[in-house]
Amino acid sequence: MPNLILTARLIKLAAKPSLASPKGETNMLIMRHAQSEFNVHFNATGRDPGIRDPDLTPYGRAQAAQTAAALAAYDITRLVVSPYRRAVQTAEIIAAKLGLDVMIESEIGEHCMYHCDMGSDPEELAALWPHRDFAHLQPNWWLRQRPIFTETRQQVRQRCEKFQAKAAGWPDRHQVMLVSHWGFIITLTGLDLGNASVLRLETEALSALEERGREKGGLEVGGLEVGSGLVPATIVYQPSL
Repeated sequence: MPNLILTARLIKLAAKPSLASPKGETNMLIMRHAQSEFNVHFNATGRDPGIRDPDLTPYGRAQAAQTAAALAAYDITRLVVSPYRRAVQTAEIIAAKLGLDVMIESEIGEHCMYHCDMGSDPEELAALWPHRDFAHLQPNWWLRQRPIFTETRQQVRQRCEKFQAKAAGWPDRHQVMLVSHWGFIITLTGLDLGNASVLRLETEALSALEERGREKGGLEVGGLEVGSGLVPATIVYQPSL
């Protein structure tokens, strides 16, 4: 998905924050996949290059490795990962570095708008990563039984809400990191996240923040700007690459 010009909320961040929190972090993290082949072409031209389910670029792999090193400061026990190749490739780099379990979850997949959002069938994914479980995915899982390819913003929001309800039942949810996409993340949090960057979901602060009026388009938490999506979040890491 496009890496748009940073919004006013993000421009206010004077410097790139680091993953300063020690082990014992109590909120779920969410990472956008590292740079893909689609990102390179789209960011340069603003046009869909027609690449289906693109792979990471070598630069993207380096980004993922850098983020993996920073994530060692966190008490993460498993990754919950979108089935798109760019997300799985990002997760594999991190899982190998940190020794983490990986669960594939289609609900956190990308907002279907471009060729890159046409995924790969479960059999193809299983052939690429035989050590991962893709058996629960339906054929054409990215369509989610829609009659047309393009997904509306409301449909993405409904996916976000469905995923929130599912994740609330995970006993280890505070030790999980999602590996997802621009469209899902901006709908969930209201923040435009760069490749291989990480957010902390401020789930514990949600009730108090709602009282202060998310409709104003962003709220302050601990000096960092948070978005106006379904869940408040703060950016905790952006790679230097």
